[in-house]
Amino acid sequence: MTSLPAGDPSSATALIDAGTPSRDPARAAIALAVGAVALRNTPIMLKVLESRADPAPAIALLGEAFDMLEEDLQEERFFVAVRRGYWAAPQGSPARKIAAALIQTLDF
Repeated sequence: MTSLPAGDPSSATALIDAGTPSRDPARAAIALAVGAVALRNTPIMLKVLESRADPAPAIALLGEAFDMLEEDLQEERFFVAVRRGYWAAPQGSPARKIAAALIQTLDF
């Protein structure tokens, strides 16, 4: 898998759009791709999640990816970036709301 172009969320958006309504076996493969994007380009994933009207299905897909992945160190880096973003974002901002939803849903 190639990495996303810097600043271009369209590939991550397409993966989430395809993955949220899907069923296995396709869902597992798409979830893994979403997880790879989140681990390799956390700012893009956060930007995509912030742009969604209802981020809950996308966060659930990301949670499935993290359950399947065995990249503990990379996952921890993602979680650190999300926590850092939570505290850096103004209260009530989309960035803070997404970070809070990730923290709560993914239980980290």
